[in-house]
Amino acid sequence: MLGKLITDQLVDEGVPLPDAVTAAAHVLERLREVHGGQRIYVPSARQHREGEIASDWRAGVAPKDIARRRNVDLSTVYRVIKRQRSTQRQYEPDDDTGFGSEDWNL
Repeated sequence: MLGKLITDQLVDEGVPLPDAVTAAAHVLERLREVHGGQRIYVPSARQHREGEIASDWRAGVAPKDIARRRNVDLSTVYRVIKRQRSTQRQYEPDDDTGFGSEDWNL
């Protein structure tokens, strides 16, 4: 099934069928060598797109430019940015020791 999917995609990209079949076989063999017997997670198209949006944002690209580049609505970009900010806050270290300000002279 995966071999046919790879072959079909290569043919759609203009690779001649015999070459596509050979290339697909090589890809499958490499997958077996590296990941044989393992489960491989493949993100959904939405997750992939949102990952690209987040990457652009972390690189400093303006939201309006991201929307244009990724062909999505500006509200989608802002939703992804909001989620990214929320996630970042979860993993940022908390500097509060619980003992008050360092300026306090007790």
